[in-house]
Amino acid sequence: MVKAVAVLSGSEGVKGTIFFTQEGDGPTTVTGSVSGLKEGLHGFHVHALGDTTNGCMSTGPHFNPAGHVHGAPEDEIRHAGDLGNVTAGLDGVANINVTDTHIPLTGPHSIIGRAVVVHGDADDLGKGGHELSKSTGNAGARVACGMDKYHSNTRFAPLRDAPFALRGALGSSNSSFNNMDGLRHSSSIGQAKGYASSPLGALRQKMSPSGSRSLHTSRPLSAPVANRPLSPHLPLKKPQLSATFSISHRIFGVALGAAIISIPLATKFSLMFDV
Repeated sequence: MVKAVAVLSGSEGVKGTIFFTQEGDGPTTVTGSVSGLKEGLHGFHVHALGDTTNGCMSTGPHFNPAGHVHGAPEDEIRHAGDLGNVTAGLDGVANINVTDTHIPLTGPHSIIGRAVVVHGDADDLGKGGHELSKSTGNAGARVACGMDKYHSNTRFAPLRDAPFALRGALGSSNSSFNNMDGLRHSSSIGQAKGYASSPLGALRQKMSPSGSRSLHTSRPLSAPVANRPLSPHLPLKKPQLSATFSISHRIFGVALGAAIISIPLATKFSLMFDV
């Protein structure tokens, strides 16, 4: 099961917490409450952007990956983010319990990272005849919003939909979130590349027990360790010969050269002196 949460706030004292749950590829259940509303119906939508830097105005239009016109939750042709209306009572509280198949928490059309928005007026569900009916439902001002994030106890199910490189960076499918902004258990990555998944791991892996920097290990592990350069852009190091091996070969070379020179000299002197 995948879980998500959106904490809503607004400039007019409207606030709330919305929870999302999805089991496998089934529908998403939306529960929660919003307080501080005027009595009556209020448009309730998922917007395309999770950007709240300019309040709710920067959350963009309704989430609409299929490019449809605005409609009711039960309509076949509708925005994916069209969740209809919530009803606030005399106390200004709207309790929410909705099930919808257009707002998955995983996959390419996931609503994670997008904004949940409550409007000041009722959504006419695209049937009000207003010039904004087919785009926003003429639901009025955006009185509260918040970005949808994975719940802290959620298994990171969307990992199966991530690209391979991203999947490796995030860890295995058994990774889980510790809070809204990070992973609790990130599996180590790129062990054969000499990198680590955390600052402490990086320090341990890049430093040998003696405190010296380890050699670059981006080449196959079967390659000779002594010849690996510290950078993949440098050529392989030349083999370092031992002192004894080097000196003995030099002596042998000098002796061989002397022998080659002495043979013709000895022959010339034997001919000159008839020896």
